[in-house]
Amino acid sequence: MIGIVTGLSAEARCWARESLACTCTAAAGYGPRQAARAAETLVQRGVTGLVSFGLAGGITPALRPGTVVLANTVVVQTATNGHRLFFPHTPWRERLHTRLKSLKPRIVTIATSDHVIATVDARKRLAADTGAGAVDMESGAVALCARSVGLPFVVVRVTADPAERTLPPAVLSSVDSNGYISPFRGLRALARQPAQWPDLMRLLWDSRRAFTVLSRVAELAGADCAFLP
Repeated sequence: MIGIVTGLSAEARCWARESLACTCTAAAGYGPRQAARAAETLVQRGVTGLVSFGLAGGITPALRPGTVVLANTVVVQTATNGHRLFFPHTPWRERLHTRLKSLKPRIVTIATSDHVIATVDARKRLAADTGAGAVDMESGAVALCARSVGLPFVVVRVTADPAERTLPPAVLSSVDSNGYISPFRGLRALARQPAQWPDLMRLLWDSRRAFTVLSRVAELAGADCAFLP
């Protein structure tokens, strides 16, 4: 059995629709602390491999919205502004790459952050500091947990927004700590700053495409996500 760690509840639903054989367990955890708890819970349930699954932000121009990315390295920033590197299980990642070949997945370094990287300048700095192509908030916690208990892990993500876009504040306001998207919170933020509408519409369009690809990833990966004990 493998454990699937997601950030948003909508990401977990993408996987749940395909894992009918019940060989995988999905747990939502938005941000590194929640993801760490989710991964630890899955380990306690007896999983033998961990997957960080969901959306990511592009931080290099080459990764357009809807691009499938598999991590060859996960970069975690330390409290002293250094970096720790974690390496996903290579044979597992290669088997997964083969299953997803019709989606043309990219193998890249993925950086993790304890907060949303919202601005173009912040994305450029992160790319320069880490050499990463994409960023998310959960993969570092999954990697840390996997290393601590000696389990293999992989990271499979789909980019939802490009490096040259600053995220509208309404997006940040609409997601709660449990990974649920609240339209009412987003609408309140839009009412205060209606100029966000064009950027928000572009992001919603790209996110919809990314979720469509993410569901296809789950379908092609199969219930076992190409894992071998």
